[in-house]
Amino acid sequence: MPSSDPDLWLDIESDEQGRFAFEGVPEGAAVLRVEKEDWSLTRLELTAPQQDLSVVLGGLGSLRVRVLDPQGRLLPGGDKEITREFDRYTLELFPEETGEAVVYPRLAAGRYRVRGYYSPAKGCHWSSVVEADVLPEQSTEVTVSFVGVRGVGPLKGRAVGREGRGLGDSEVSVWTERNRDELGTHGACTVDTDPDGRFVLPDPLEQPKTLLLRARGQAPWASERSPVPGEDAPVVFQSGHGGLEGRVLGPDGRPVEWFGLGGFRREHHPQGRYGIDAFFTQTYQWIIDADGFATALVRAEGRSNEVLPLPDVILDVGRSVQGRVVAEDGRTGVPSLRVMLLDPSELEDRVSSPTRTAITDADGRYRFEHVANRLQWLRVDAQEQGTVLYELKPDEASVDLQLAPLAWLSGTVTVGARVPLAGVDLNVRCEGRFDVSTSTDASGRYEVRVPGARECVVHLTDAAPKDETRPWPPPLAFSPQRIQLPPHSWRPLDFEARQGPAALHLRFPKPSEFLDAFLLPGDPPMPGTTLAMEALIRSGFVADWTPTIERPERGQEELFYPLLRRSNYVFSALPLGRYTLFITQEMSGGLRVLRVPVDLKDAGTRLITSGHPGEDDKATSFPR
Repeated sequence: MPSSDPDLWLDIESDEQGRFAFEGVPEGAAVLRVEKEDWSLTRLELTAPQQDLSVVLGGLGSLRVRVLDPQGRLLPGGDKEITREFDRYTLELFPEETGEAVVYPRLAAGRYRVRGYYSPAKGCHWSSVVEADVLPEQSTEVTVSFVGVRGVGPLKGRAVGREGRGLGDSEVSVWTERNRDELGTHGACTVDTDPDGRFVLPDPLEQPKTLLLRARGQAPWASERSPVPGEDAPVVFQSGHGGLEGRVLGPDGRPVEWFGLGGFRREHHPQGRYGIDAFFTQTYQWIIDADGFATALVRAEGRSNEVLPLPDVILDVGRSVQGRVVAEDGRTGVPSLRVMLLDPSELEDRVSSPTRTAITDADGRYRFEHVANRLQWLRVDAQEQGTVLYELKPDEASVDLQLAPLAWLSGTVTVGARVPLAGVDLNVRCEGRFDVSTSTDASGRYEVRVPGARECVVHLTDAAPKDETRPWPPPLAFSPQRIQLPPHSWRPLDFEARQGPAALHLRFPKPSEFLDAFLLPGDPPMPGTTLAMEALIRSGFVADWTPTIERPERGQEELFYPLLRRSNYVFSALPLGRYTLFITQEMSGGLRVLRVPVDLKDAGTRLITSGHPGEDDKATSFPR
């Protein structure tokens, strides 16, 4: 792995005589890793070129771990874990336990961090981290000791809010401020509060500066101070951000104890109370769903530094909606299809799965009870038979849904209209979340059936080689194409890899799985609604697949890591001109978006470094 080229990662196997040769290694510092089953991993830092290099592998060693409690007594069978120092990889091993120690019998040589655990009382857990060097074909013994370690004793108090109300049904936690991966002793205690908010932390390791309180389903609150041993007084907790608090009531004014909140959370509260975190000053929206009632859509303005009360949400029983799903002829019912009932805010939601569904009977009939008296959507994806997307008006009670048959899309994918490209992924994203995908064959051709009468955007991706051979070739880039095909129609659509002289490289200082970015030609404005933003995302240029991501050294078993926590986005082969970059981040309460105009006047790569939209006051919020 040459440090001068983060994209280059060469893997080979030695022959029967143990010989190997790397071709094309750039000059400079590099890391050579040699791995063989039943031998210690060997890692060498070297400077290329090296004409003749001998690597001597060592055998496996073992590690014998003992844990002592504060009185010096052995803790047989106690929890332990070891971490390989150079890659921070916690090993999932099955050690051999004896009466006095735990033995890890087959370890690659190297330095390890060993963590042992001790629980001084229910709810409190201490850990201690030490280092040990495992040598090839030798046994190493290490002792994790809590001898002489003492906690500060019980910390008592009553958790209250700023208004003095007891915070029952919550957890109070405390832990040492040092990073738990640092050498030394660490501790944490977590206990439940009683209905009046009282708690006892039995034995924290050290006197804390603050405590944390987490109510069920809520972000943690911090205390203004921490109790001291021997004290039993109110401890005020407050949120580090704003919030919205309300109640859910039935038509009779009684609390609804069980309900869904936002499609992800199930809430239970005897008084029907709930809370929404407000990390930003913006509009928030969520759906309340309770059995036996129509859903309620709630929109409210939240502030980042204030907890605001909301009017009570009064649920109603709603209306019944029924009808048939019929084929293209308008008469034949289609059985066993799933009909979805969606709120407009859920129409393009690709994260959560709608729970309000009905299955058509043998005659294609469906029925929904407790339908909200506001605009809704009915959606059917009958796969090969077609699709339906119907806007359900507030006064409609009976609707027949006619399937729109599919259309055909086919063509070739080439470089310069000459060289066919095999294995290119083609994804068709259509309004209403009707998506299909395929790949090009050996001759660069593709053929796919797409929803008819739907606005769709076709994206192509030159993904990583399927056999993960290295070095990875430079990825090819394609511009998306918008289509809308009549049912039963056929349209040829060929794609050529972009050949522009410019590239845009977006880099984040910190990776996050919630970040994304897309690019559009010209100067499109920031959309005004969430649905308009979803349509813009659907049509934007996606970033190239690229390995220009800081990767851990381990290799194959962590190849998923850069896909989940990406920090670099490259849009290559762009024609010169004006573009608009949209940077998005999924957040609690919706999507945060930054809009960045870009003028690519010259050939070459333009680098843009950006913070996260969630940390930028200039970002626009789109509630979801």
